[in-house]
Amino acid sequence: PDLNPDDPNGKPKPLEQLNKFMKGQYCDLAVDAGGTFHAVFTDQPDPFKPAYLYYRASADGATWSEPKNLSDDESDLSAGYGLIIADGNGALYAIWKYVPRNCILDGPGGVQGGIIAYRCLNGGAWSKIVKLTDAGNPGYSWFPGLGPHGEIHVIWSQMAVDARKAMPYSHSDYADLVLDAE
Repeated sequence: PDLNPDDPNGKPKPLEQLNKFMKGQYCDLAVDAGGTFHAVFTDQPDPFKPAYLYYRASADGATWSEPKNLSDDESDLSAGYGLIIADGNGALYAIWKYVPRNCILDGPGGVQGGIIAYRCLNGGAWSKIVKLTDAGNPGYSWFPGLGPHGEIHVIWSQMAVDARKAMPYSHSDYADLVLDAE
């Protein structure tokens, strides 16, 4: 951190807290080509509400934009583990998995089935929420990657539709497909 010039002892400036409600669990950070920091993190505004994925940006690493709720779709589902990644053109993608709000969030391991979703920040505006999976056939483990031409890929595990119909109460051990969305 920068030293505080007003402090004769040269103590560091206090850091600004990213989360607002003190219930933060997951956080990820990306830095764009211009040096701006982009953070996504989960936080819960109320113990009786789901956790949401929030976004904040900082041009100087010390002051941050107001939190923007990216995941609130009024479904009563919580946003689990989320990541942020830039594509080769500088667009940012915030990606997360919706899970039931009363479950234990599972992180990158993907044990809890859920709806994998993303939003894209391009030209200063966020896209609408795009859902890659649905509640009828949830995704499990997932991760983003950058393709050879700068495109974003989201890879996830999921059960085959016929297997899911035969075993509706199954779990991640039965996720026999690996899917890719570009």
